[in-house]
Amino acid sequence: MDKIFAKPLRVPEDGEKVYQLSKSEIERILRMRGLRTELQPGMGGENPWVLDDLLKESELVSVDLALTSACNFKCGHCYRPDEEWGKLLLEWETVSRAVNEAHELGVKYFILTGGEPFMYRSGGHDYFDVVDMIREMCGDDVYVLTFSDVALIDKEKAEKLAERKVGLCLKRDTLDHEVQDGIVGVTGGSKQMEMGYRNLWDAGYGSDKALPVSVNSVLRKGEFNTLVGIIDLHRWVRTNGMEHSIVPIHYCGEAETEDQKSGINPLEVKAAYDIIAYMDGVLFGDPWNVHSAFPKDKTCNRPTRGVHIRATGNVTSCSESPLIGQYIFGNIREEGLVDIIRSQKFQDFRKEFNRRDGKYICNPNVCDLNENNLCRGGCATRSAYSILDPETGLVVPNTDKTAYSQGREDPLCPGWIVLAQKQGALKEGVYEETVDYLLKQSYLEPSLTSEIRDEVVKKFNDLRIG
Repeated sequence: MDKIFAKPLRVPEDGEKVYQLSKSEIERILRMRGLRTELQPGMGGENPWVLDDLLKESELVSVDLALTSACNFKCGHCYRPDEEWGKLLLEWETVSRAVNEAHELGVKYFILTGGEPFMYRSGGHDYFDVVDMIREMCGDDVYVLTFSDVALIDKEKAEKLAERKVGLCLKRDTLDHEVQDGIVGVTGGSKQMEMGYRNLWDAGYGSDKALPVSVNSVLRKGEFNTLVGIIDLHRWVRTNGMEHSIVPIHYCGEAETEDQKSGINPLEVKAAYDIIAYMDGVLFGDPWNVHSAFPKDKTCNRPTRGVHIRATGNVTSCSESPLIGQYIFGNIREEGLVDIIRSQKFQDFRKEFNRRDGKYICNPNVCDLNENNLCRGGCATRSAYSILDPETGLVVPNTDKTAYSQGREDPLCPGWIVLAQKQGALKEGVYEETVDYLLKQSYLEPSLTSEIRDEVVKKFNDLRIG
């Protein structure tokens, strides 16, 4: 895409706000994020204030266990480096020891991931043995949540998940079977995923509030374009009683493919979120305002509050953090989790990450989400690998991996477009063109399409002060 800025952004002056939130709006966001425990990337479904309260009584809130790097799919955009792909797992003894130490640290959220966690096998044990072991060691007051691509969930697994009240975050990027198959690299994969969803719905997911389930979608263009179908996918997700998490693709780790270079930008994210936010209000009675880099004002909560144990045994702050020395806190096979969390290295990282000193949009002086601890710079991984060019408004590679914890600014946050509109830096008509493009691709009723278009364009144009 050509540049979307007519002139460069300037650094905000003192008192110049991207977002200025009233007390009632802050309370509304907290209520929305505290309705129930649900799994979204970065613990995004949780109320950050609640997590910080938990940290007053414990040393760590959450632990991710990447049980295995084996996967039934091989998505082209996956961050997994070659050294991990399909070859590694956390042995049962290692998992057991890590869970025991996590319990000692006061961990309340255990997230089981992969690869595909349902492919986990170690010493005669499988995924459900891990879930049961966590319950036995830690009691019923902890949450067990799982990321899965859903394709391997048959009726038996769905019933076992429901019996154990495991919270799920599941994959689906598009309703187009051909495009989804292209993304996962498996012919028929999309229909396998669809069957997995049906099995879960039969078991109560999507209808029983005690069984939280969200759908995680990668927003991308290029050969396998999911941007064109995001509106219809969102309606499908919400119609079936699930929450929707959207992850715009970026330059990420080892997966720097042509698809990632195809140019998702914050304007497309802003327009898509504006549309689905309005849809949620009129179709599902669940209105929200667009501020953060995730739908429904959710943001990454994990770094400093939790850790990710990779299939290599390395302990990092999240699944995609840069694999450079300062962000690898230790290896679970070589030292205990308690020692790693209490180490000076991890404590120094906590202090560094908790500073918010972005230059444009991600600091307390210009963003009330940031000031009120509702957002800590969006996705830190995107900040490490990608950066927004303030001259063009487009996302380009970032060579400074330390941006993960220093001066991070998520290049795909809608806040960039809000700032550009307020400063008169956005090209005339590009927002309207993007909204029209997205709506034209959808199967929404013409009257609803017209209503959405009028409302979101008016609201966006009201931001302009110049």
